[in-house]
Order: sequence, then structure tokens, then C-alpha cells
Amino acid sequence: LLKNAVALAPDMSRPRVLLAHTLMRLREYELAERQYRWLLRESPTDETLHCRLARCLWLLERDQDALAAVRRALELNPAFHEALLLQACLHRQSGAPEEVAATLEQAIANDGVEDFADFPALLQLLHFAVLGGDPAADAYAERLRAVVTPERAEEACAALARHAEGMLRQG
Repeated sequence: LLKNAVALAPDMSRPRVLLAHTLMRLREYELAERQYRWLLRESPTDETLHCRLARCLWLLERDQDALAAVRRALELNPAFHEALLLQACLHRQSGAPEEVAATLEQAIANDGVEDFADFPALLQLLHFAVLGGDPAADAYAERLRAVVTPERAEEACAALARHAEGMLRQG
């Protein structure tokens, strides 16, 4: 249906956004990349589209292209939380531990408060510290525990499971 909507209204962006999102969910990353590139020709200053393209390129294992796209998103919006988390993943894959930690700390500090919204960044920070044998891992674990209130415990467990699933997908 979305492909038909794009064919019927090729100059409309909304059907393409939905199509690109659907293609990403179906793991049709090459096709999604084409949609994101078309959308960016129409809206070159949309940081969300740059970030989505970066995620698509990352999943295509084109890390340098993904890093360029995520950097463009961050040029447009330096406080873009999702882009910062993706940039940290890209830095981790390229073996740049200082950049990983700095990027995650930036994501955490963006709103000036460390709360449950920072759980994914804190989890990545802890994960990376544990893998690297960083003695700060205990402090990161404490920070992570501090943002998980009893009413958010179930949500934290689900986020932890998603993180583990992502680690499995990445090998």
C-alpha cells in the first residue's frame, strides 16, 4: 500500500517516510536507504532523516557513511539524543573508547538531569566499561541503578532485554 501511495503521489514526503520506516522494520535496508536519500534531497536540514539514514547505513555495515550521516544530524542538532547514542555505537565499533564515553556522557548531560530517560546511554556506558575492564564500571552501575525507580523496574528490564538482543544481533 505504501509503495502504491508513493507511486500515486511521488512528490509527497509522508508516504515515503512511512515506507522507509516499514522497510527498516522488514530489514530491507538498501531500499530504505533510497527513500531516505530522496527525502533528504527534499529536506536537507532534517536531522531526524539524517539520523535515520545513519542507522540504515550502520545496519548495512557501512560505518564510515553512517558516521558521516550521524555527524550531519548532530551538526543540525547537537543535543539530538538518538543521534548521540548511535554515534557512540559507531565509535565503539571503530575502537575509539574515549569518544564512546564522551558521546554517551554528552547524551546523558543534555537536559541537565540524570533520570530514566538516560537509561539507554547509562546502560551503554556500563556495558562498554565492563567490556574494557574500566575501573569506573562500578560507578556507572551505581548511576544506572539510581535512575531505576521501583515503578520503572519493569521498563528497565525490558530495555535491558532489548540491549542484550541487540548485542546478540551484532555478534
